[in-house]
Amino acid sequence: MPHLTQKIHPQLGPLVKLRIGVSNYRALALKSRGQVVPPDIDITALIDTGASNCCVDSTCIQQLGLTPTGSINIRTPSTGANAHPTYLYDIKVVLPHMAISKIYAALPVAGAPNLASQGIQMLLGRDVLAQCLLTYDGGAGICAIAF
Repeated sequence: MPHLTQKIHPQLGPLVKLRIGVSNYRALALKSRGQVVPPDIDITALIDTGASNCCVDSTCIQQLGLTPTGSINIRTPSTGANAHPTYLYDIKVVLPHMAISKIYAALPVAGAPNLASQGIQMLLGRDVLAQCLLTYDGGAGICAIAF
């Protein structure tokens, strides 16, 4: 089973290096119209078991030229009991591995401002983690995600 193992960042927690891009469907649509497909972006994601859905920083969404595909009401510690609407975007997510990479061709993610200011570009939520094996070894200071 391929896995990614990282040291747990002392301040940020369990981080993983990923690659994101426009969804495979959007890439095909852009190509069929003779338009350029934006290149994939290498990012840092925080593994967040408290996030039900993945969230991506707004700057990455702008860099990929994405348009909303829907919306969702989300609650965060800053919103308390009141949910607030945010746009959803379909992206490609690649968990890179030398032997075999895990690719999500069209994963709906919520747009999130200000993640980059915290040193990350994505929250890797339970929508992806539900299909993985997550090991958090605080004593050894490592985290592994297998797929």
